[in-house]
Amino acid sequence: MDAVLVFVLAIAPQTALEPAELEEFLRTAKVVAHEDIGVGVTRPMRLELSDGQVTLSASWKTVDERRRGIVRLADGTTARNFRDSYEFEIAAYELDKLIGTNLVPPTVERHWRGKSGALQLWVENATTDFDRREQNIQVPNALRWNRQVYNIQLFRCLTYDIDYKNARNTLIDPD
Repeated sequence: MDAVLVFVLAIAPQTALEPAELEEFLRTAKVVAHEDIGVGVTRPMRLELSDGQVTLSASWKTVDERRRGIVRLADGTTARNFRDSYEFEIAAYELDKLIGTNLVPPTVERHWRGKSGALQLWVENATTDFDRREQNIQVPNALRWNRQVYNIQLFRCLTYDIDYKNARNTLIDPD
């Protein structure tokens, strides 16, 4: 099974809520606003959620695509029996909790507007590794950075992430 995942280097605390509380918030908070993100082949959306006391944003993905045989991807590479699914985001979060790398934001399955999808906590003020490279921004702590990059590489091996070369799939938070 192929996986396409998004990782975050150093998820900074955005709220005083614990991970289990964030998961419950993502499952139950009311959607008060939504917008197209405008990037990404899977057309994710940004949802604003509120429980009346806390308001947070989350990424909403509903992609669940299967293509049999040899498939040529947008970057020119090929994949056998390609599959991309919102379920991979949920599985990645659960695996991340088990191994303790803290690379995947809290992610839950949710139903909204008649569709099932992955709802993942939005990482505020993040940039992509692609943008960091384009703007020639140096990493503040090379040792910490390299440790996290190695953890991402390990995670990508464990999940058979076929989109590992896409620097836009690695988000970097301000921390």
